[in-house]
Amino acid sequence: MITIYKREQCCGCEACANICPKDCIEMEADNEGFLYPHVDENKCISCGLCERVCPFINTNLSNGVNQGLAMQAKDKELLKECASGGVYSVLAKEITSAGGYAIGASINNDTVKHTVLNDSISVVSHSSSKYSQSRTFSIYKETKQLLERYPNHKVLFSGTPCQVLALKNYLGHEYNNLYTIDVVCAGVMSPRILSDYVHYMEGRKGSKISKLNFKFKEYGYASFTTKLLFDCGDEYSRSRLTDYLIKVFTAHIADRPSCGACLVKGDKRASDISIFDCWHFVELTGKDDNDLGHTNVLVRTAKGQELLETYKNCFDMYDVNWQEAIHWDGNMVYGIQKHHPKRQEFFYHLNEGGLEYAIQKVIPVTCSDKIKEKLKRPLYKIGLIKLAGRINKKYFS
Repeated sequence: MITIYKREQCCGCEACANICPKDCIEMEADNEGFLYPHVDENKCISCGLCERVCPFINTNLSNGVNQGLAMQAKDKELLKECASGGVYSVLAKEITSAGGYAIGASINNDTVKHTVLNDSISVVSHSSSKYSQSRTFSIYKETKQLLERYPNHKVLFSGTPCQVLALKNYLGHEYNNLYTIDVVCAGVMSPRILSDYVHYMEGRKGSKISKLNFKFKEYGYASFTTKLLFDCGDEYSRSRLTDYLIKVFTAHIADRPSCGACLVKGDKRASDISIFDCWHFVELTGKDDNDLGHTNVLVRTAKGQELLETYKNCFDMYDVNWQEAIHWDGNMVYGIQKHHPKRQEFFYHLNEGGLEYAIQKVIPVTCSDKIKEKLKRPLYKIGLIKLAGRINKKYFS
């Protein structure tokens, strides 16, 4: 029976709840908004399946890196909707166009959850960064059903490294038609933050949010922006300087406890491909950067190589030294992001007075932040943001 003695020992992947033959495991949120398994001991038959699939108990990371690539989608309209170079989105579009399935994270109202797509038109719902931890619900069951029901169709699964490992543990063996991509991450933010943020923004505007993009390339890839569209027709765009959700995420003040003790680190993973931002495209390739976003890709398996070879005409693709790619842009391949020292204080104020109150108490938006935010648009128009980004990528991001 799965037992969580410390919150740092559970990544919230939900594999245990997926595999339980008696449906006696429920995922319940704590006061920070993170989900943990709770077992109904009266129904439990002590089969041990929940422990077998747990990434913290069975951490089989056998796929090393065979090749490094920097990639960008040729479909520039789709690229605009993507967080970086659009690798997952293009692969998902091509696979679903051929009758296959793409499984990834999408935002539904104030919740991020994994969904299955079978049409290329809906791929944009999986595009761009989400930052909040994704609910998987019964996605591992659904993935297995698709793999076995449609053995001649590709099934593409994308998630955090621990979610990909959870899927592999759940399946128990390899499937020829399964292709997996892990998104290298620095930690996942509490789902409660996204929910509170959405309700806060809708309350301020007096209108529902119709579209969310937390990595909109309004000022170029090197200076991404949060963009919201409201039902009333209004738009909102801010950077991490003043946008509450991105400010919380980049401060790492509301990350899941287990992210500070992540076991899925290093150059070996359970996936076929790993992807992460390519901020240093010029340094890695010697080519000019069009500031539309590139993705670093670590190819791990023959299946990963085959997948990219099949759809290579959909990308601008450049060979890079994978160790250099990790050096420049992939510190989270090996590194573990430390929690903010005022994390506990932040959640105390969040429970006491809400999101805006907690932010102003612990990581306030300063006058300097507001001035920089107002300067962004005019500076972008005369080309100074791109220049400043090359000199100091942190300052205007």
